[in-house]
Amino acid sequence: MLLAAVLVALDGLSLGMTLARLVPQTFLNQLALVFAGNLPKKLYLIAAVTALIIAGWVAYGCWLTRRTGKSKRQILPLDALAHAPLMLTLLYALAPGVDLARGWALTGGALALFIALRTHQAIELGLLPRAWAERALHLALFAIPFALYLRTLTPGVGTKDGFELQVVSATLGIAHPTGYPLFTLLGRLFIALVPIGSPAYRINLMCAAFAALSVPLIYAIGRRVLKHRAPAALAALVFAFTPAFWVQASIPEKYSLNIFFVALMIYLALRWTEESGEQSKKYFHYLAFAYGLSLTHHRTMLLLAPALAFYILLAEPKLLRRPKRLLIALALIAAPLLLYLYIPWRAYAQGWQMTWAEFLAQISGSEYAPALRLDEWLTSPERRATYLRFLQTQFAVTGIGLGITGWLWLLHRRRRFAAFSFIAWAAYVIFGLGYHAYYNDVNYFLPSHLIFALWIGAGLDALAHGLAALARKLKSSPRLSLLGNIGFWSLAALLPITFIGTHLPQVDMSQAHNDTPWARYVLSLDDLPLNATILADSVKMPPLHYLTTVEKVRPDVKAIVLPDETAYIKSLEAHLVQGLPVYLARYLPNLGGAYHLRSLGPLVEVSLNPLTQMPADARPLQAAFDHSIHLLGYDAPTPSAPRQGTLRVTLYWQPSEPIAESYHVRLRLVGSGGHIWWEEKGRLPVSDHYPTNAWRPGEVIPDYHEIPIEATIPPGKYRLEAGVFRAFAETGLPVNDGPGDRVALDTVTVVPNWEGKPPQPAVARQDLVAPNLMLIGVDAPDKVRPESQIRLQLYWQTFGSLADYRPTLTLRGERQPEPWPDQYNTSTWPGDQIMVTQHTFQAPLEPGLYDLALEALSSPLARLRVEGAAAAQKAAVNFGDQMLLLDYDIPRKELRPGDLFEMTLNWQGLADMDEDYTIFVHLLGPDGLSHGQVDLWPHDGTYPTGEWPVGEVIADTYRVPLDADAPPGAYRVEVGVYLLRTMSRLAVLNAGGRPVDDKWLIEGLTIKNK
Repeated sequence: MLLAAVLVALDGLSLGMTLARLVPQTFLNQLALVFAGNLPKKLYLIAAVTALIIAGWVAYGCWLTRRTGKSKRQILPLDALAHAPLMLTLLYALAPGVDLARGWALTGGALALFIALRTHQAIELGLLPRAWAERALHLALFAIPFALYLRTLTPGVGTKDGFELQVVSATLGIAHPTGYPLFTLLGRLFIALVPIGSPAYRINLMCAAFAALSVPLIYAIGRRVLKHRAPAALAALVFAFTPAFWVQASIPEKYSLNIFFVALMIYLALRWTEESGEQSKKYFHYLAFAYGLSLTHHRTMLLLAPALAFYILLAEPKLLRRPKRLLIALALIAAPLLLYLYIPWRAYAQGWQMTWAEFLAQISGSEYAPALRLDEWLTSPERRATYLRFLQTQFAVTGIGLGITGWLWLLHRRRRFAAFSFIAWAAYVIFGLGYHAYYNDVNYFLPSHLIFALWIGAGLDALAHGLAALARKLKSSPRLSLLGNIGFWSLAALLPITFIGTHLPQVDMSQAHNDTPWARYVLSLDDLPLNATILADSVKMPPLHYLTTVEKVRPDVKAIVLPDETAYIKSLEAHLVQGLPVYLARYLPNLGGAYHLRSLGPLVEVSLNPLTQMPADARPLQAAFDHSIHLLGYDAPTPSAPRQGTLRVTLYWQPSEPIAESYHVRLRLVGSGGHIWWEEKGRLPVSDHYPTNAWRPGEVIPDYHEIPIEATIPPGKYRLEAGVFRAFAETGLPVNDGPGDRVALDTVTVVPNWEGKPPQPAVARQDLVAPNLMLIGVDAPDKVRPESQIRLQLYWQTFGSLADYRPTLTLRGERQPEPWPDQYNTSTWPGDQIMVTQHTFQAPLEPGLYDLALEALSSPLARLRVEGAAAAQKAAVNFGDQMLLLDYDIPRKELRPGDLFEMTLNWQGLADMDEDYTIFVHLLGPDGLSHGQVDLWPHDGTYPTGEWPVGEVIADTYRVPLDADAPPGAYRVEVGVYLLRTMSRLAVLNAGGRPVDDKWLIEGLTIKNK
């Protein structure tokens, strides 16, 4: 009894220590201030939690004694073992730093294991029926993932296929091939029945629901294969929290419903072989009908057919000699396929007289056939390496080892299922390796990941059997064996628990970039005429199309996306010839010489006629840059903006004479002490579309700009200034013949509140550094190059009025000279707010590990690894301090028109990138024009920059078809990096960190005559 009491006390102590850290870390308010650095109060909380656990143990033991008639000496020691999983919380209580996701995952997981053991104990004592417990477990396996999926669910309009599924579900439209009639009808039903949020959000919710429903189904499969609850439940949860599937559960996409069907097919196949007589016949019919229904959603369900056929014929070899049974099954498969009639029905309703050939092309997806290369799994080591990287990203090395062990265990214990699952896994892997999607195609491996998760469950089952055999061999006592069993499954549960803590921040789509507010702003513009057409890209079109067609915001406006620049130019010309208003929400080159361009908010209006007057409500301003470029005035920006908000301003330019050069316009925000808080990188006027050397004398050019109020800009007043510069020059054109190169536009106020949620630091902390001031987080790079610029962001929580506090940073004990702007004076900071400060200093020359510290704190803020060569010592190209182009390789430097140009770029990530950048490789001929180009994510679209580890060297091969009519001569290869959603390029930086260009040119390519 004493030992049991000590065990329970230690478990309570572990939970109390964890909660004493987690609770104040989670609730950043006066509660955090009360506990920060106050050991007695933390001890009170730990003691209270420990006492509560002990009291609960004693009370529950007394209740069990009365209900079962057993003595306390029989009940309490066994119940004490149920508390053992609470010790898992020590992994957070004793760990350095702050990681709320990991901490709450460990706490929640430990409590869930405790409840599960208590429930098992109640079943064994006859207090709960097993059937009830099984149903409760199924419900929990749905509810836990669903709650976390809701936490990470994207709130608005999706991207790519996701937004289309939202639109067609709301309007009963037709999706891209293969049509997805089942998803469309289910989505329409969900929109009609679920009274929560917008139609887009309801579709997102449906995808999360089907993802969560898949989890208990996977458990049911594992339960039948492995015969034990624990490995089956852990296998289901492991898959539920793999990052690829979790992302699909958090966005509007087709893959969560597809996974639901894959799990359902495997489950029904198992149930069919388990049953006999009429029950067996019933489940066989269920299997056939469900399979047909699944084919009306995603045609990759055909990949499961070989495994299903193998499994069915192995279980019932005489099936092929029973034509009646086969015909019934085929009829049940075919019946749901009638849902495809939805497509011609809706086509007819929309005025499309669909032909039989068009119908077959639609449901077969024949247009995607060229993307499928089934020999890739044999011929492409790069694709195989990609799959292994995907697998490690999903399951980690531990999971991969368990999965391989599990399949071998199944081969020994359940050969039929081992063969069936391997055939299914191989089919999906071979397809995924051979299918070249235009974006990261990890999603095509999802069914294989489901099967691999089941193998992981089998691996855990194998280890549990081995542990039990060892206990029998050592003749361990029943209680010691039980403790060992509880310890093993508690450690096994760390796999999904760790997945939750690690992956939740990575997959959180609730704050993902969303262009819906941008689209609402565009459609709210008063000057946007009736029946306007917006030529958009694949990023801007979705929210515009959704708002106009589903929510009926400006339904007269039409947003379209076209396959290439030629199609956009033709559409633009057709609209202008007919006198229809047309605008651009994407970049199109070389329009300035043929048309008059001007901004309407973030849109670019294309016109055949110039604008000759500034709007009457614009604020006038007389400023002349170099005599010839006149800034007539501007639309006054909103006088105040929240942090992380956006200021919008439109400038009105007028040239008095032809301008020979192409200049950039730059805006900046200047604080009261003269500190520059934000400066535009510089771009051509009218969203990079209208170079100044294309302006006509006398025309008025509206030029729209957005000023992001970054998190590091503190509340206060700022002066907005504008200037005109040569590209990448540090000095601008003189204003009004004076010495300055900027003109002041207006004064704007940044208010204390945030737009949306405050930013979250990469590494959380809780250090009280001064009265009412707490350091709550740090953003710092893990690796830097010698003598490179280190950018550090510190996150602070204020609790009231503050004195002036100016922290001193040290690197390996040496103080860092770093100017502290006046507006970072903490005495001016508002109370009860999160503040963010940015600090820049130079990395040491010598490689090694360096502690970056704050003098007031005992523990370092970050540990920096300085490695590699300094910029001055290495011929590397720095793109925006995000990535280095280390070197390149061009195997063939002499080509002929129509040949395939190949080059390998060797990249190295300099920072953790939140964005997925596009790499472009253009072949520039002697005429200065591009005669071949590829714009693609790295590794053929499978390794986006957002997944690059800092410091990893990535060999990235590009194959560029050279135009068949490319002129002969000396060519240059143009390499650059840009963000698709903004079309903004990363600048090439010199050794001093200043931008010198937005591309890198490589000489030495020669094109010869055919």
